[in-house]
Amino acid sequence: MTADPQTRPIGSALDSWLTGRAARDEVAESTVTTYAGHIKGFLGYVGADTPLHKIDRDVLEGWVASLRRPDGKPMQAAARNTKVSTIRSFFADAAQRQWIETNPFIWIKPAKVPRRVARRVPRPELQQILATAPFRERTMILIMLQVGLRRGEIASLRVEDWDPDGRWLTVVGKGDKERRCAVPEEAAAEIEKWIDHLAGNVRTGPLWPSTHNPGKGISPRTVSARITQVSNDCGLHVHPHRYRHTMATEAVQAGASLPALAQQLGHSSAKVTADVYLSANDDEVAEQMAGRTYLEVVEPQQPDFT
Repeated sequence: MTADPQTRPIGSALDSWLTGRAARDEVAESTVTTYAGHIKGFLGYVGADTPLHKIDRDVLEGWVASLRRPDGKPMQAAARNTKVSTIRSFFADAAQRQWIETNPFIWIKPAKVPRRVARRVPRPELQQILATAPFRERTMILIMLQVGLRRGEIASLRVEDWDPDGRWLTVVGKGDKERRCAVPEEAAAEIEKWIDHLAGNVRTGPLWPSTHNPGKGISPRTVSARITQVSNDCGLHVHPHRYRHTMATEAVQAGASLPALAQQLGHSSAKVTADVYLSANDDEVAEQMAGRTYLEVVEPQQPDFT
């Protein structure tokens, strides 16, 4: 007799779901690791042995409300949505497979993410950071600034991804999608120096070898931590993604075409690039707003605080 799938423990069901997606190559290896972390946190709240059918809307809303940063402060909407989307995907699949009668997530909407202006790093801060950064971290920052890679893309680079003749990097981005990125001369020279510096003058393997796991590369978290520490050491706090924002913003203002920039950044379409980066810069806004006067025929007054 076949066991009722609705009484199956949630932990077993989630493990089967993630293992199956990985086996079918539906998600990249790095994504599997990320999903596993999200699942671990979820099971810590609901309990791995809880029957699948017992996970209802109230339980899910309680879990979403409980999400916090490591320091205990409320998690930002975008980060919360990322964790929730993993569990949301599982329940959508479970409903489709008829493991459950109704997907309880249909009543839970993603948190609204405030739209932020892409903030570039001011040139004086960049010069200070690049002047004090260790060579490895400086090379990473320069790749973000000139090539526009994400921290995960930086971490996954391999020596053989580098084409010195054409100055191209083969990059594996979101969704395990591969693309070729053009590398300006300055960043190309630093990459060449770094590869020449690697032990044994190797031409294969991780571009940034881990000192703790031989044969492996460093993690995205390590990339983020090291690059952030460089700016902290200068008395600044620059999130690594701002270097990518700086690259894209300056490229748009220099006249780069949106399709070319979208391909370089690994965006799904030029519209995504335009929505984030196609806006007037501060100087343009100030210039357009200047020049309108209204007080030239009005008698001057002094402030009166009485």
